[in-house]
Amino acid sequence: MSKFIRKQLGKLSPSRALSFVRRPADKVPQLLTSLKDFSNANFERLDPKIPIEEETLPGYDQMWPYYYPVRIGEVFACRYQVVGKLGFGMTATTWLARDLKHSRYVVLKIYLESRFLGYREPPEIAAYECLNAGPKDHPGRKAIRRLLGWFTIMGPTGKHYCLVHPPLWGSLSDWLETQKSCICTGCTNFPRVTAHMLAVILRQIFLALDYAKECDIVHTDISANNVMFEIQDNSVLEEIERAELEDPMPRKEIHGRFIYQSYLIPLPKNAAGPGLPLLCDFGEARCTQKELRKKKEFLGDDIFQPDIYRAPEVCLGMRWGFEVDIWNVGCMGVLYALDTRFTPTLKVPIIFPWKKCFREI
Repeated sequence: MSKFIRKQLGKLSPSRALSFVRRPADKVPQLLTSLKDFSNANFERLDPKIPIEEETLPGYDQMWPYYYPVRIGEVFACRYQVVGKLGFGMTATTWLARDLKHSRYVVLKIYLESRFLGYREPPEIAAYECLNAGPKDHPGRKAIRRLLGWFTIMGPTGKHYCLVHPPLWGSLSDWLETQKSCICTGCTNFPRVTAHMLAVILRQIFLALDYAKECDIVHTDISANNVMFEIQDNSVLEEIERAELEDPMPRKEIHGRFIYQSYLIPLPKNAAGPGLPLLCDFGEARCTQKELRKKKEFLGDDIFQPDIYRAPEVCLGMRWGFEVDIWNVGCMGVLYALDTRFTPTLKVPIIFPWKKCFREI
């Protein structure tokens, strides 16, 4: 193992090699013995000319130097070893990692270089500080994805912030898309979103919003992409790690960095469905307390929310409040009823049993 560690450190620049030794020296050997060797070179090399993943995002040609060039197997803060890629976006990439200190899986959300994004630190950190200080006995506290911690990394262009979260299964959007594919293909082994399930989802969202209101936080970006589900069985994460060790995910090398294809976390075998839904991604959150907004890094009150979910008062430049989040939830429900409940042949919208759904909330 020590030979492998020296080999891996030799591949890194001095600044990145330091990420292995940011803890006291007496703890380093204990953590390094838990490292896995992800150097298996038996992976498919993709055509560098064909855009994949974050390369397909608008403006990537100007943004690419500000993405941190993560490598699978890399260790951050001498604690988190990257296992595989889970997703990407305009402001960050997400990665499954092993927490060597607590022997558990976590998700790392690695932001683009902070100066490029235009703020000292991600506003999401300030939002989570307010959420963590809220009432511990409120039932909505458990309906929000936790922040386990955060740290910074020095990349080729500057400092990157990294948030540490518990792993979650896919989003509500992923579930609906999979369900839609199953309806079209006749697949019957994937759980459908029923009125009862939707009632559970809405109840969780309302609990989360009530708790956020107690903490003076307005989410402002509620959509099916930002409602994710707990993982009931960590064996699905072990499967991803095993797959990456034995048959690594395809990737391409360009600009001296790797771009990996993302893993989709599968549902546990024989599962009736995902776990409880949680409200996630407070990167666009606003704070309603002027005092807190002056002390912490919060975003301003300019136009926000995705176009399709934007509340009327925001569109008209009027005063807004917590109600804009409720508008988002309503938009989600309408779009679900009109777009995802269709017959596989006629593609005709079906009337969803809303009365039954709301009776169960």
